[in-house]
Amino acid sequence: MILTSISLYCLALAQDAIGPFPHPSKPAHSQTYDQFFKMGNWMGSETPNQFWERLSPSWFQDEESNQELQGLEALSRHLAETHSWSEGSREAWKSIATSAPITASCSIVDGEGSVLLSGESPIFSGIPIRFGRIVAEAKVGDFDVEVAQRASIADPSVDYLVRGRSLSLRAFSIVDSGWQVEVAYVDTQPSPVEIIALGASCMTGGIERLSREVTEYGSTFFLKPGVKEILSLPSQNGETLFLHLQLNGPVPSIGQTQNGTRFLGVPNLASLDSYPAFIGKLREQSSVWSHESGWLAFEGEHAEQLAIGAAAEAFASAPTQKYRIQMRVFEAGELTGGQTFEAFLAPELPLQFAHGVAAQAVSDWDVEIASNARIPDPILTPLFAGFLGSITMQKDGKLAVDCGVSEFSFPESVSMLLADDVPASTEHDGETSSQPPIRVSVENPAQGSVGFRGLYPLNSEAHLFLSQAWRDEADSNMHTLELEIRRIS
Repeated sequence: MILTSISLYCLALAQDAIGPFPHPSKPAHSQTYDQFFKMGNWMGSETPNQFWERLSPSWFQDEESNQELQGLEALSRHLAETHSWSEGSREAWKSIATSAPITASCSIVDGEGSVLLSGESPIFSGIPIRFGRIVAEAKVGDFDVEVAQRASIADPSVDYLVRGRSLSLRAFSIVDSGWQVEVAYVDTQPSPVEIIALGASCMTGGIERLSREVTEYGSTFFLKPGVKEILSLPSQNGETLFLHLQLNGPVPSIGQTQNGTRFLGVPNLASLDSYPAFIGKLREQSSVWSHESGWLAFEGEHAEQLAIGAAAEAFASAPTQKYRIQMRVFEAGELTGGQTFEAFLAPELPLQFAHGVAAQAVSDWDVEIASNARIPDPILTPLFAGFLGSITMQKDGKLAVDCGVSEFSFPESVSMLLADDVPASTEHDGETSSQPPIRVSVENPAQGSVGFRGLYPLNSEAHLFLSQAWRDEADSNMHTLELEIRRIS
């Protein structure tokens, strides 16, 4: 059986019929890709590491994309009940209280000022959107083998391998201040096609290495109205990349009803694990109506003071301090690789990044056997070589760091005889045909990694430096990995 790769081209433009996620950097099954990344359906039991090396957008598991509107609906019904509004009055209030869309303008720009990706679109608080152009190529990335009496077949498993750049973002309004924006950026560029030598006579060609360059970046930061933020990003091939992002539009304020009830939304707080504790502290001070989307309503003589305090808490939790992150690798004292980029850090808001080369290799085989039939089943291992990590600031200011460098290589493949040939024979239930021997190849990929994992404090100058060195047995040289994090604004 000779199989070749199939190519399918899919163009995705800003807010066309596409989902709210950046495209997957890992191969995605065709049905999964169509359901999640084109249609934007709920991910359900899927996990981020099925689609990305390190990226994990906070809205990945959201069942609904319009939670704030649902919260506003619940708030309107609460106010209608406590204020004895008619249904018409409730609908009129809701139409006034609904936030108007703001305009997001973004671009990815290289070091020479050339625009690689750009977009402008109206967005609503809490609802993610995506910009970018991608091409999805359908590849035979594996086989699903099936065996029955006197017959066996290797059924091609088709995955989409996507190339291009895409940028997703979600903005939460912060009362009287601006917006908290989470961005998720992916850049994938497949390498030339390489067919894995399976060494099995029943499987000639078909499975590709699926090699590709991968860059991922996810972080959250605060934007003031009309002020452009520029961040340097991880990049490929030594190029310099910058994210330009600006939001324009009205910022919501604390609302007030005729009888003095104060209401506001704190959706950025509602997205944190600490939100229930925050609501608990408010209820220790006074009666408060709350919704899981972040809408709050206060009544009584302290309503204004409590609303102002909630707005201040929302602003205080927003990431407003910018840091520069550098990872460097040295061999025999010479710089051999590195990444430098910027991000804002704040409690419970992780920075996630990856840059390197991903691929797959045949690391093992299963054999399916039935009456007078058998077939080998390849087991493929995903591989990644490069920089990847996550950094999350804790409430006490320490940094939870999980960053490192990984590598892989392919020693000589090993040819294996899994089963001898079986001659034809005559049994009590009839004749059996002969079966050829089963020979396969195993690549035995070598994988290695080194890095930093733990809680680390910043010094008095908001600076962290980590380093470790080791001697490589292959070349007898000393190798050093450094991680440096420094606040720059």
